[in-house]
Amino acid sequence: MTNYICRSCSANNNEPGRCVLCSQSLGSLKIAILAAATSCLLLSICWIALAALTQSWIPLLALVFGGVIALCTSHFSGGRGLIYQMIATGFTLIGIVCSECLITLIFIHRDSTHLLQITDLDSVFRTATYQILYDPALTLFSFLGISGSFFIWRDPSPRAHDLEMHL
Repeated sequence: MTNYICRSCSANNNEPGRCVLCSQSLGSLKIAILAAATSCLLLSICWIALAALTQSWIPLLALVFGGVIALCTSHFSGGRGLIYQMIATGFTLIGIVCSECLITLIFIHRDSTHLLQITDLDSVFRTATYQILYDPALTLFSFLGISGSFFIWRDPSPRAHDLEMHL
């Protein structure tokens, strides 16, 4: 079990969010951004590699994107609340959109000699439009993946039995 130490009063806390003694935030925005970016990058690389190896989209991986990024953001930073939710959701959205666009471009250009031929942003927008129109399952799984990070929005208040444990 991870203990989160309050920077204000040095109390040990069992859950991320707020300190049970002084109600100060336990989170670190820098660590939250770093954890979200790292987990987003690693998940994107794994998703693109799996898609390239199996020659399929694997849209179910979009479901785990939000949950994993939110879990990493909350666990490593020790913070919860709206700002941490926005960090996790933003990186989830970036990761899903970038991964799916790259996978689609790989599949579109896999028969050509150059794997990726991005001449302008128009090709990326056409790819995203193609996915939305012709792959509704991907859109659904992407929405569910983004909503998977919503569990860290609540900023738990210190509970009475937690306070009694520290007194």
